[in-house]
Amino acid sequence: MGIERSYDKAKKAQIILYLMDDRNSDEPLARKELELFIERYVNEDQNVIVVVNKSDRKQFPNSFLANFKPIFIAAKEKSNIQELLNKISSTIEMKGVGEENVIVSNARHVEALSKAQSSLETVINSIQTGITGDFIAMDIRQASYHLGSITGQISNEDLLDNIFSKFCIGK
Repeated sequence: MGIERSYDKAKKAQIILYLMDDRNSDEPLARKELELFIERYVNEDQNVIVVVNKSDRKQFPNSFLANFKPIFIAAKEKSNIQELLNKISSTIEMKGVGEENVIVSNARHVEALSKAQSSLETVINSIQTGITGDFIAMDIRQASYHLGSITGQISNEDLLDNIFSKFCIGK
């Protein structure tokens, strides 16, 4: 059921990242799977970005992928990740994906985004009412923290380090 739900979401997406594992694929099977996926689940309004992972262990020539202009990455080594992000970014700009088209499937991310939005709304209200910069900065840090909890740039350890560095906590 989970796979079918994923395919249903793919039918509605404006951008699809089709991830292939270069190490475990044989060309005829990979070609057939990609063509079948596109035939069943992709329409002309969608962009498919073919991402080939483990490209550092290349096993077959992927000649059939030339039409798709794939992005070759090695996720473990974080190789070519920026190229993938640039491709996604340019595709978004090209297609005009907006907030009404975004689906957040992780409940923790939804909560973090909601909290970040609330903090940013407080920032805007504080600016409009003339609240001092110190209080505004606190709300900006709070929004940054919530976004960082999604991206992994801010962890609980970072938060504890920040608390202990700014406050004198005694026994």
